[in-house]
Amino acid sequence: AGLGAGAGRQPQLALAEANLGESAERPLPSALPTPDALRTRLPTPHRLKRFVEESRAQASAVLRGEDDRLLAIVGPCSIHDPTAAREYAHRLRDVADALRSDLLVFMRVYLEKPRTSVGWKGLVSDPELSGREDMAKGIELGRRIMLDVNAAKLPVATEFLDPLVAPFFEDLVAYGSIGARTVESPTHRALAAALPMPIGFKNPRSGDLQGAANAA
Repeated sequence: AGLGAGAGRQPQLALAEANLGESAERPLPSALPTPDALRTRLPTPHRLKRFVEESRAQASAVLRGEDDRLLAIVGPCSIHDPTAAREYAHRLRDVADALRSDLLVFMRVYLEKPRTSVGWKGLVSDPELSGREDMAKGIELGRRIMLDVNAAKLPVATEFLDPLVAPFFEDLVAYGSIGARTVESPTHRALAAALPMPIGFKNPRSGDLQGAANAA
């Protein structure tokens, strides 16, 4: 009986050892830099700083009714392919120029994806779409993409999901949003109050508008 019990445990033990071996073979993620270190390595040129500030002011004017154009946040659900994102930005720039008398077009550059249960959490967390998190690589790649979109003369809009990630990007964002899963979070409301750009609040997943109104 003792041998039988031991034999029954062997496949589980072998599986556990195999999983440990696979984990040991995976390369460790890079160390996460500080926001200041990343901004030093990937600085915002003065002309882009001025462009971001001007874009924020234009968005604020639209939202206050001082500019009769509509603010259009246009782009993919989230960014997963840097090359495609840059190509999209240049194509969208042409459309934005053609419609500039009626629309103020910002590009949607969402790098984080909120998840109710499981799924890909966005370029910041998993830049290689491999299921293995590497935030250091994802944050650097995300900042490079935002720099390139701004360089294409297209203002950046993004959702701020993780408050600890916001300092890596906020200087490049002209319009921010707080999403449905975080709009009722006191932490995210405080984050929105501290950010230097116009912020939109989405209604909660229930569909009730009161949560967004309370956040504002």
